[in-house]
Amino acid sequence: ASPGTGSLTVSLWINPNQTSGGAFFPIGKGNRSSGTVGWSFFLENDVIIPRAAYEGGGGDLRLGLNHPISVDEGWVHMVMVIDNEAGTFAAYYNGQASGADGTENGWSLGGGGGQTNTFEPGQDFNPSENLLVGRRSSEGASFDGGIDDVAIWTEALSAADITQIYERGLNGQGIPSND
Repeated sequence: ASPGTGSLTVSLWINPNQTSGGAFFPIGKGNRSSGTVGWSFFLENDVIIPRAAYEGGGGDLRLGLNHPISVDEGWVHMVMVIDNEAGTFAAYYNGQASGADGTENGWSLGGGGGQTNTFEPGQDFNPSENLLVGRRSSEGASFDGGIDDVAIWTEALSAADITQIYERGLNGQGIPSND
């Protein structure tokens, strides 16, 4: 779950019981605060925020996107893609991509300290902290709800791959292999 200077894709299904009244982390590797190296998903003020920070990438270089979310939606599929060859950060909400500029399909740039979705390729996203599911790496911010089908790839999956994962859903088919 530490891509270092490589690419990374994180996919999971969540069913939150709470989306406001604090910050709630369903999953993260480092990135417990906006400037901490690593990546995370968190919910705050009725939005879900995939974000990442790389070594030396403070200030306006932190990566972040956000999308509205509601507890009334039930299970939602989330994906983040760090493409360290292209220098792009993308996210998907129920199969809908954030797009090249981060503003498509209900997505917007920013949130949780992130300001952009592009970076100079070859950055180091390797945090020293453990991968945590259900909370961040410091006190508090525990996620309240269901988490299922967590998967991490050390590559930037394509939009077609992500669509296939989303369409398989939580019906017992699992995640496709890259045979």
